[in-house]
Amino acid sequence: VEEDFDKAIETYRLLMATYPDDFAAQSNMGALLRQLGRLDEALPLIEAATRTAPDQSSPHINLGFALVEAGRLADARAAFDRAAAIQDSTVARMGLFMVGVLGQDDALARAQLEAAPGRRDASLIYGLAVQAAMYKGQAARALTLADQWRQAMLKEGQ
Repeated sequence: VEEDFDKAIETYRLLMATYPDDFAAQSNMGALLRQLGRLDEALPLIEAATRTAPDQSSPHINLGFALVEAGRLADARAAFDRAAAIQDSTVARMGLFMVGVLGQDDALARAQLEAAPGRRDASLIYGLAVQAAMYKGQAARALTLADQWRQAMLKEGQ
């Protein structure tokens, strides 16, 4: 299978024209456009997905990451908080962790790490935490987190 982003966009447009209330198509196309660097086109689609399906966490997560990219950290935090309230997932907590690191809110970032132990996919947030520690120039902290990351990966069979 070849990646063909233009074909994917065309398919999502057709899907949304056929089923205008398909939140997954709106959210996924928005995520694809964001990935392609077309944030101005992505945001309205992802926002529409959150209105179409306010009880689904994935559009709120996609919106949060798009808002982080747009530099709108307070709005991103609200989107990730909504996602976590719907379903307390590691991905929503990773978004909150990113907002904490980028917004210099150590308490927010720390709370996400403290919630990681015992999660089936805890290694995801530990990997992000290692990168964040290195970003902040905290090599010793990165080594400690790397050990937690390794332990979580072993526990997950990775």
